[in-house]
Amino acid sequence: MATPPAQGGFLVDFDLTDDEMAFDEEVRGFVDDFIRPNLAQWHNERAIPREYWQELGKRGWLLVHKDGDDWVERPMMELAIMYDRISELSPGAGIAVFANNQLGVYAPYTWGSEHIRNRWIEPASRGEKVISFCNTEPSAGSDVKAIQTQAKLDGDEWVITGRKMYITNAVEADALVVSAVTDPLADDPRHGQTLFIIDSDTPGMKVRGLKKIVWEPASLAFIQLDNVRVPEEQVIGDLHGGFDHTMATFTSGRIGVAAMTMGTATGALRLAHQRAKRRKIYGTTLWEIRTKRHEFGDMAIIAEAGRLLYRKAAWLRDNGRDFKMAASMAKLYATEKAKELTMWAAYLHGGSGVLEENRIHRYPLDAWASAMGEGAPEVQRLLIARFFDEWIEQF
Repeated sequence: MATPPAQGGFLVDFDLTDDEMAFDEEVRGFVDDFIRPNLAQWHNERAIPREYWQELGKRGWLLVHKDGDDWVERPMMELAIMYDRISELSPGAGIAVFANNQLGVYAPYTWGSEHIRNRWIEPASRGEKVISFCNTEPSAGSDVKAIQTQAKLDGDEWVITGRKMYITNAVEADALVVSAVTDPLADDPRHGQTLFIIDSDTPGMKVRGLKKIVWEPASLAFIQLDNVRVPEEQVIGDLHGGFDHTMATFTSGRIGVAAMTMGTATGALRLAHQRAKRRKIYGTTLWEIRTKRHEFGDMAIIAEAGRLLYRKAAWLRDNGRDFKMAASMAKLYATEKAKELTMWAAYLHGGSGVLEENRIHRYPLDAWASAMGEGAPEVQRLLIARFFDEWIEQF
């Protein structure tokens, strides 16, 4: 990607570095050697096994790892490559590792105390713990300031009561990051929320898996918290700073969602290409029909543009640059255009596309689901517009 020359300005390079290309090949090998042979069983069991996390942990792919006494965070570019490649074959496996890395682990690692890092993040970095991020509620999703879950201080413990909804990985999670209102009298609701990390077997915590039609075999859950007692040492970051921590988590996470969604689109495009080469019609293959070739050209542009957008955002983040607008652009473009591409790919399969054994039918559903995470499309447009004055001056 782009690297700044000594004299200022930018030298644009659209290639991955040698290390990034080597990592890309490593991830492809992992997908072919570990995920592909086991995916049918995971779908039958409607669950991702613990071995998945352990394999990722062995490779140091779970956001952070320990190098002696130092923590090392994986570059966003490499994480995005991983979400992309895994999601080509299985968007469900892609969302699972994304949600663990960019949501569950990210918040307690970034703002958590050394106690939190040692107790939860270190085992999570080895794949021994799965951590789920719980913000969405039955009546609060993209509008983070509207959450209703309450936390009240009782001595040296917080007592948390509320409900969380549509939470990825919560069924198998060992710990949950929960947002709650800690100052209901705050003039601005954004200044009255706090994040907590809670073991999933804490009394008063009930997790119920939800039946769904997207992102199989990853789990989705409803969570009930009834007077769950949490020690003060399990507060993540600043007291009443939870809204800012949540929004920063989502902003960074948008890059991962974009990468995962473009992987979903690419997986569908590969299947469509294979189908067009085999499918005979009127004495020729679909691939040899000029109008179909034109359609493939249009879809290639979507895939190329989406990948460039998320890689730009990842490069900006890895190089300490402001990536907020780029992340929203990447997420919005990927999730809107992937719906178009995956539906086109499914339609190209004709009647066979509706068969359960033909995995093409999963891709449009999974692309559709991606639009809802880390802020709905309407939210992304609002965020992009906030930066428009500055952007247009530099464009």
